Amino acid sequence: MFLAGPIGYRRSMRVVVTLLSSLVVAGCAAGTGTTTPSSSPSTAAPTAVAGGPVAACVVGNWQTTEASVVAGGPLGSGSASGGSGVKVKVAATGQTEVDFTGMQPIMFSGTAMGTTVKGQFVHTGKATGQIRTGDATSFNGAWEPVGKANWGDVKVTLELTEPLKAKPFDNLPIASVVDNATNSQTGGVVDVDPLLGKAKYDCGTNTLTLTPEDNKGVTWKLTKTSDLDK
Repeated sequence: MFLAGPIGYRRSMRVVVTLLSSLVVAGCAAGTGTTTPSSSPSTAAPTAVAGGPVAACVVGNWQTTEASVVAGGPLGSGSASGGSGVKVKVAATGQTEVDFTGMQPIMFSGTAMGTTVKGQFVHTGKATGQIRTGDATSFNGAWEPVGKANWGDVKVTLELTEPLKAKPFDNLPIASVVDNATNSQTGGVVDVDPLLGKAKYDCGTNTLTLTPEDNKGVTWKLTKTSDLDK
């Protein structure tokens, strides 16, 4: 329960951060939730490296229909869903563009140290990077980043509704969120690559699902909107 006054506010914020560290920052805002430390996102242009081979089924223009995550640990647990409207373009070379401009908020709810935490967050901006999937003819397998992605334009806004109303992040560059989480909350176990990080992919009929390899983080579901222009 939120306690009034500066001490109560700080205590409530510690509860919030406990959950967000495992759910929002390390899971949702971060993306794929790897179990190894991740470096801070690059604000420079991506390294010019070949991303392929890329499975033919992932090439095209896509749009997210759902992002979901379930997280749990000794200090708390939670879940999140939402995140539709993100546009993703994957070229046959592995060059990938992610446009968060139309993203719908991801709503989260959970408990940390016995306190209910609720709120939402959303990304804005665009990111680019390179991916590879291995076998170009497969319909499922590894989705791997190649080189460093460009996250310089991506920002995040985080709003809380319980146990207090607040906006800890307001149009904040994602690199700042990662630095704070890495230094003080997650000990470096942070993945900051939504849709461009290491995952497993699975193609269906005009659908694409990206699932974190260790099931810690966001599962993204996408629908194909069109083939690439010839």
